[in-house]
Amino acid sequence: MNHQPFEEWLVADEPLTGEQALELREHLLNCPRCCELEANWAGVQKLFQVSEQIAPAPGFATRWQSRQQAQQLQALNRRHHRQPWLLFVINFIIAAALLFLLGLQLWRTFDSPQQLLLVKAFILSIVLTIVNISQDILTALIQVTTRFPVMLWVFLLGFSGFLGSLWITVGRQIASTRRITL
Repeated sequence: MNHQPFEEWLVADEPLTGEQALELREHLLNCPRCCELEANWAGVQKLFQVSEQIAPAPGFATRWQSRQQAQQLQALNRRHHRQPWLLFVINFIIAAALLFLLGLQLWRTFDSPQQLLLVKAFILSIVLTIVNISQDILTALIQVTTRFPVMLWVFLLGFSGFLGSLWITVGRQIASTRRITL
């Protein structure tokens, strides 16, 4: 037997139509399960009307609000902890894809792998030459700086600072707009 509409009608808050009420009464005469449900539901409604409302424990609202704030703070911390990693992964994937496309484009510009290797060897020789020249220049500067006394270096630095400030002052005077009044 289908009890679905009758169970819903028993616990419904809206009043039933005349036809629904008649069907429900006929069903209750033949169905002990629905009769028991009706009696239990009436008992529950009576308990709701008779019983007093229980007050929450003291400080309930404060505890609830603090727990809510703690949960929000945890969610915010999780989001702030995950966000940099997510951005790092996204940027890494984008950089890897762009690097792959650049490598593919460079591979297509050369006719053969030997040509690519020759270009890479030439670039490496240029870099090594620059490093060697930089090393020679740095060695020469270190040798020059150790031959002059400290007071000479102080004088040279002070004089170059004076010349630099003089240059800035003169440049501002030249670049400034002059207003001539008659």
